[in-house]
Amino acid sequence: EDLRGQHVDVAISALNPRRLITLAPTLENNHPLETLVAAYCPLLEESNNNSACGDVVVLRGDLKSLNNGLGILKNLLPEELPAWLWWNGNLDEAPELLHKLALPKRRIIIDTALGEPLKCLELLTSRITSGQAVNDLNWLRLRNWRETLAMVFDPPNRRNALNHIVRLDIDIEDNHPVQGLLIASWIAERLNWHIKIAHEKEGRIIAAEFQRTDGELVQLRLIPLPVGKPSIHPGQIVGIRLICQTDKESPKGMCIILA
Repeated sequence: EDLRGQHVDVAISALNPRRLITLAPTLENNHPLETLVAAYCPLLEESNNNSACGDVVVLRGDLKSLNNGLGILKNLLPEELPAWLWWNGNLDEAPELLHKLALPKRRIIIDTALGEPLKCLELLTSRITSGQAVNDLNWLRLRNWRETLAMVFDPPNRRNALNHIVRLDIDIEDNHPVQGLLIASWIAERLNWHIKIAHEKEGRIIAAEFQRTDGELVQLRLIPLPVGKPSIHPGQIVGIRLICQTDKESPKGMCIILA
């Protein structure tokens, strides 16, 4: 049974939105537009002093009927209400509809793990460059990796090693490189590295060179690994290796491995 759009995420319900509008694209083509409206009020024993009644609107139909029915939203979204758009699906699916809904004033929530990698990155870049507020769920999943990296180099005796990184290897699930590129870019931005060259090698390995502030080069390799039970989010990071070397002539150095 086609139930897309029939479930409201618990995290959204907890925010008590005053108006929740769901666009539910049907799997069936030539499906006419259906509109469903429901009002809800928190029960007295469940509510707090800030609770208020709200409404839920569902627009259901095929892509053509949804596009034709977008005029309904104009009256449902008054200018004085802040509005967020959560595109809960593949970024390759109906890009024209996404463009119509993702107005500059609206904060958008997307997932760059879903869709063709280059198109995902282009969409993310264009929206951020235009000044629009963007939440990328794929970036938010990197929080633990970023916090762990920061914790590893937090001891004063290790901080100097950050200035002597010569190699960065990132292992990802399968062939969706966006999350690996996001963490590599974050590290490069924090350490003031500048990209010099990047290319794809055999086996869909992405290789790149960054230049450190002292002119030395850092080698990056983004390596896709076949996994038996991949995550539901394509391209998840499974390992990071950082090699730090203070002196090229000396075999001594430090290797940080996170897995």
